[in-house]
Amino acid sequence: MKNDKLDEWLRSGAEQTENDSIPPDIQSRLQLVYDAIEQGQTGQNIRGNLSRDPQEEQAASVPDTMEVQPVTKRKSPWMLRYGMTAAAMLIGIGGTLGSGYFSADMAHTLKQLPGVPAVYQLTSHLGWVTADERESKPDPLSIEQQGVTMTLESVVYDGRKVYLELKQHDTQKQPIQDVEIYIDGKSAASAKEQGEIRAQHHSERTDQYRLYLNLDPQVLFGLPDGIVSNEPSDIELSQMPAQLNMQIRVSLKQNPNSPFIYNVSVQKQAQTARYILKKKASLSENLAVRTVEADVTPATTYIDLKIDGFDKWHHRYEGGGVHFILLDALNRPYHPLEDSGEPATPHMEYSSLPDDAGDLTLIPYTFNLEPVSKKYPVPIQKEPSDSHPIELDMGTTGKVKIMERTFTDNEITLRIQPGEAYQAYMVAYSLWYGDQKMHEVRGRPAQIIPDPAHAGQYLITYDKTKLKPGDRLCYYVSNMRYLGEIPLTRVTQ
Repeated sequence: MKNDKLDEWLRSGAEQTENDSIPPDIQSRLQLVYDAIEQGQTGQNIRGNLSRDPQEEQAASVPDTMEVQPVTKRKSPWMLRYGMTAAAMLIGIGGTLGSGYFSADMAHTLKQLPGVPAVYQLTSHLGWVTADERESKPDPLSIEQQGVTMTLESVVYDGRKVYLELKQHDTQKQPIQDVEIYIDGKSAASAKEQGEIRAQHHSERTDQYRLYLNLDPQVLFGLPDGIVSNEPSDIELSQMPAQLNMQIRVSLKQNPNSPFIYNVSVQKQAQTARYILKKKASLSENLAVRTVEADVTPATTYIDLKIDGFDKWHHRYEGGGVHFILLDALNRPYHPLEDSGEPATPHMEYSSLPDDAGDLTLIPYTFNLEPVSKKYPVPIQKEPSDSHPIELDMGTTGKVKIMERTFTDNEITLRIQPGEAYQAYMVAYSLWYGDQKMHEVRGRPAQIIPDPAHAGQYLITYDKTKLKPGDRLCYYVSNMRYLGEIPLTRVTQ
């Protein structure tokens, strides 16, 4: 059946006008495929010939180079006759090779040919999967030196920020001193200057890092005229360069002069969603939200608000500030990566949202840093269980039940049940590990996620490797005030 359909496409293409010609760059690729078929080469070689690109071959000659997104070439004039024939040939190769899939390079070639939308629709009936339907990530890039293997697993650039995922395999557990990004020979970002560098996940020999680095707009080459601000949040994402060639340097504290160096070419990732105020939000204490704009990219979620009545509120509660908890439709809380802007027009940044986030809710809150019940945090002496949970009253922060505490070599996990879902975030951050005198905090929550096995409950993880013998779990009671809810609805896909 498949071969009959391919023959039909080929005959249809051959009957088109004979004066048309295929674009030169596509013709050169197809000629490689035609030659390979005539020579009886293997399917693997044919796929390799189709994917081969002179620019990529040149980049491959440079050590430690990774192409994160293929560079889009300028489209040649679409020619119908050879376009349909070539498209049929490419899809036919995908079928005859039995892969059931044609790669991103093959899909890129197809998209430059006429008749492609119809061909793409037909492929689903024949059991093939397009590159658009199966996302392909670049292979991780690993460098080994002096007994340490550093793997750059992911690089995402959205215009303002670069999101990095690193994995360090090291028996000596050497800490990272800095992660720097250089563009055109100039330093554009430094993790050390933008905050603490700490691993999110540990195992016996491996640490995993997730870093969000702001790029210095003054360093980015190719900026349009008129951009003078040093604040990335002041610049529209659409104004930033569409592609960057960057060098990423990862240095260890014990050997800072021998960094791991990765040369990476990245394309700016498009915005994936946009949110606006779902309905008018009147908050307590005479505050009102005028506008909310939230832009989601594969790297970060950016949220900007305008709040009426804040000046009078701030004068009344001098020294106080308003902070925001972000919840998605599945009641997952998100920790803010960064807060900036004026108090009445705050700018916030969170991690990128998953596809199933749905509508969002912002929970504004404020609190007094002084505890209202004890001078120092309260230690928790008992061990919880489902039959005998530890019940805590944290005042206005909320009530919570600690259902279970489990241990591994590197992590401690608490399973909690807050009184309300929106209280989970602040309740979790009121539970931490400290020294015996409760003067030093060494264990803040590393992650807060809903427990898939217990509805309404959350899992809180702590980095056990940062604790010292004798550190105890305790909780803090603050004069916390939740100011209401700000509902956001998604307006783009």
